[in-house]
Amino acid sequence: MPLREPCTGCHAAKAAAIADAERRIGLCEAATEILDPFAERLQGALGRLRQVPQDLGEVYELVIEFIRKGGRLPVYARWIEGAGSHA
Repeated sequence: MPLREPCTGCHAAKAAAIADAERRIGLCEAATEILDPFAERLQGALGRLRQVPQDLGEVYELVIEFIRKGGRLPVYARWIEGAGSHA
């Protein structure tokens, strides 16, 4: 802006915008300090959850093989066979 034209307040607006941006950056940095440990814990939990189908498959594979060979489960576990627990 040429110096011969009077200032219309752009300097104050610029300073306010910079101050607001710095405040927001500070909030984001503070949030990062709090959220990073949670993100690490969530990644660990997600890994364990992804292992569940494989673990259950291994367990139920043995049960299903037992049933196919004529084995009979206790009454409280017969829901695995598709029967009600009252059978």
